[in-house]
Amino acid sequence: MRATSLLGLLLAGLQLLVAAVLWPRLPDPMPIHWGLDGTADGFGSKWLAVLLGPGWTAAIALLLPLALRFERRQEHIRRSADAIGVIQLALAAFFTGLHGLTLRAALSPDLHLQAGSLTVLVGVLFVVLGNVLPRIRSNRLVGIRTPWTLADEVVWTQTHRLGGWCGVATGLLVVLTGAFAPPAVQFGAILVLILLFALLPCGYSWWLFRQLHHRQ
Repeated sequence: MRATSLLGLLLAGLQLLVAAVLWPRLPDPMPIHWGLDGTADGFGSKWLAVLLGPGWTAAIALLLPLALRFERRQEHIRRSADAIGVIQLALAAFFTGLHGLTLRAALSPDLHLQAGSLTVLVGVLFVVLGNVLPRIRSNRLVGIRTPWTLADEVVWTQTHRLGGWCGVATGLLVVLTGAFAPPAVQFGAILVLILLFALLPCGYSWWLFRQLHHRQ
């Protein structure tokens, strides 16, 4: 996991380097929020906009390993280290891509954000998360943490298997939605897909826990 943290910090540094090269060309204030059609509708100082991406990337690289040291189930953390490292690196790559899209939008004449590219980033992130979720052992920091998954190892394992399939399916559907759905409905459709990804495994963990413990 140390190597993954180092890669995350390198990506944060790369973001800062690119922003420093482009600094004279960046507007002040810069767009930091966009509407459903990709039109800029929120602005912040150039410093804030430039530091957001590197800040999130560095925070994940530094704070996640620190927080994991306080998890009581250290054996589970060790067995999940590779999967957690993939998630850590995927999030760092996501924020690096988002930072690049933000800079590109700030340099465009109309300050327009490429919604299609952002959709691909989100979709790929969910596919990666779905692929590694089943490999995470029970803990209180990373994974689908409901009262029922944390109370029962079988519920944790089965819920994360379902969550893996849901993550991959959500990612692929998000990419397809961004590619083929009309821009006016893209955001709503993607939000529904992400909510389903979050809610289905949680609901399943409750149902499975009741099934297993009702029999007892």
